[in-house]
Amino acid sequence: MLEELLRKNRSAILNKWFNDVIATYPGDSGKFLGGEKDRFNNPVGNTIKDQSSILFDALIGDSPANRVDEAIENIMKIRSVQDFKPSEAVVIVFLLKTAIEETLKSEIKRQNLENELIDFHKNIDGLALSFFNSYTSCREIINRIRINEMKNRNKLLQKRMNVFNDTSMQEGDSDNDSA
Repeated sequence: MLEELLRKNRSAILNKWFNDVIATYPGDSGKFLGGEKDRFNNPVGNTIKDQSSILFDALIGDSPANRVDEAIENIMKIRSVQDFKPSEAVVIVFLLKTAIEETLKSEIKRQNLENELIDFHKNIDGLALSFFNSYTSCREIINRIRINEMKNRNKLLQKRMNVFNDTSMQEGDSDNDSA
């Protein structure tokens, strides 16, 4: 019963969820991400919208489960490079619960679907764990890139210092030769 209700109200739930996710961005960023419809001008907003719908469809059984990991990774790649704490990056999953409850509150109560909603929330909670795992994997990659960049800069600096030291020693040697 609940899944039928979710399917019927898919568009409203997804719009509410997307708006709630966009509201996690500060100031003008959120306005832009929510307002700009062109996917080339707003790849972040469009990725979040597209991947969220894949996740929602998978939760209600309308999308293959094998697309879930890719959708999570696509969203977390974005959230992990932005200035979010881990809890702030992952909170977007829990915003789906809010979107469903706010959109369907009276209908869930009227049809006595509270127990089904509790079970559905467990699926969302499981999704949250996958989001957190993906976030940490993305952060590990970012940290490895930073470490490698620092190592490369250090090597370049050492090469420059060695060239500088070799040059100044050669100049110093020629001064000593004339003395």
